[in-house]
Amino acid sequence: MKKIGHGDHKLGTRMNGFPFIEETENFVTGDGSVIYMIDSEETPEQIKRDNPYAKIVFALRNPVERAWSDYRFCFSDYEKWEIPFHDAIEKTMPEITKCFSKHLNGIENDDKGIEMFYQKSCINTKSDPAVLIRKGLYFYPVLHWINTFGKENVFIVDSEDLKLRPQQTFQKIYKFIGLCPTKIVKLMADNVTRKREIPNHMKIDKETYEKMQSFFEPYNKKLYELIGRDLGWETSSFFAS
Repeated sequence: MKKIGHGDHKLGTRMNGFPFIEETENFVTGDGSVIYMIDSEETPEQIKRDNPYAKIVFALRNPVERAWSDYRFCFSDYEKWEIPFHDAIEKTMPEITKCFSKHLNGIENDDKGIEMFYQKSCINTKSDPAVLIRKGLYFYPVLHWINTFGKENVFIVDSEDLKLRPQQTFQKIYKFIGLCPTKIVKLMADNVTRKREIPNHMKIDKETYEKMQSFFEPYNKKLYELIGRDLGWETSSFFAS
């Protein structure tokens, strides 16, 4: 198996810990990683080859809020190179627009859009070490995984649903993956971005937030159409950081 991912997130390393499950077996295992979605165009095919009966669940977050959270998580890289949040965003958005404008305008098909998403030429880690914008272009990887596993085997969850309606949301997930309804007694936050002291001039501001909302809107709408649900991210308001 090709070395997809990094360190302990390498696909082969993680999948070696899981048994092969026959379609008739009443047994479910799970794995969660952000790497699988964005790292390589070959990842879903590798997983399907190992387990053709896999069910895929994407937990997606408002891409603007996701980018700011990721910036805080990776702040040491931005601090090292003295890259404020708004600089990373302002320098990256035009480059991303150039990569995907033909697809958004209907000149190139979805397959070409997926290809561009995974091409390294659309990634500029010099101005944006954590590729904050690219990770929020959910339409392309979600479509790619749907094309590989079939729409009936891919389930989309809004992270707000997990936070505001956890019981209802988890029951839907359980049903999707074939588990019996189970009451959740207590949910614990996991992998939470720790609080960091970020200088005010490097934080997200209202102007940048609104520019990002406008930038992501056409990509979000394509996602909404694909999954048959409007997640309403364009109606969110700026938050004090």
